[in-house]
Amino acid sequence: MSGANAGVGNHRGSVFRQHVGSALLETGDWPAEVAQTWGQKDVSPVQRAAERPLERAVSDHIGAMPLLWLDVPDLEQRKSIRANAIALLSQRTGGIHPTTPGWLGLHARNDNVRTSGLWNSDFVDDPYDPSFLDAMEACVKAV
Repeated sequence: MSGANAGVGNHRGSVFRQHVGSALLETGDWPAEVAQTWGQKDVSPVQRAAERPLERAVSDHIGAMPLLWLDVPDLEQRKSIRANAIALLSQRTGGIHPTTPGWLGLHARNDNVRTSGLWNSDFVDDPYDPSFLDAMEACVKAV
């Protein structure tokens, strides 16, 4: 939260950050060297320094998103809720809410992100099991 790299994350450690950054690259005026190295595994310290403004923009964009935290202590139940919620919401399988025209993800490099309406590429083509909603409801009521 402080120091020389305050507000700068690492998209190499977060697929979510990588997706958001790729969309920001498509919608902004970023240096070519940043676009070339974004998503590459190994880059020089100079290249990482050049990416800092984009990493900061990614942090700002993610930080402005609303968040709801749901405590699901059981790992298998957490995996099930995550996968089924993504499958339920994905526009690739019909979704329950259309993507808004101004959603930044429409500019992401990843096709699954662009077409699902979600910042996720896993489970976006899967059918969902409606029984997960009961498990999720029980977790919500336990809060």
